[in-house]
Amino acid sequence: MAQTAGIYLTRCIQRIGCISDLQAINRRPSSHVRAELQMNRLNPEKLLMSKWTATQSEQRERHFIVTRLIRTEDATIIGCVLEAVINKNTYEINWLELKDSSRWLMGWK
Repeated sequence: MAQTAGIYLTRCIQRIGCISDLQAINRRPSSHVRAELQMNRLNPEKLLMSKWTATQSEQRERHFIVTRLIRTEDATIIGCVLEAVINKNTYEINWLELKDSSRWLMGWK
C-alpha cells in the first residue's frame, strides 16, 4: 500500500512539475497527504447491488445502489449504473470513480 501511494505521489508531482519536492514527500509523507491518497478497495465483480454514500449530496441524493454493471464484449467491467434511493434517478459512471474515498463511501453512512 505504501509503495502504491509513493508511486501515485511520484506521478502526480511529475505532472505538476514539482520534482524538487518529490524526495521530501517520498521520505515521509505527512498525514494529510496519506489521507488524500486513501482509496476504496473494491472488486468490480462484487459491485452489483452494493451500497454507496456520496460525500456531497446533490438534490438530496446521498445514498445509492449499484443496479447494473456495464461490460465490454470481452466481459470487462467498464462502468456501472447507480440508482439514488430517495427518488430512483439513475446515473451511469465509470466504476473506478467509486474508488475515490473523497467522493464515495462504502455502505450507507
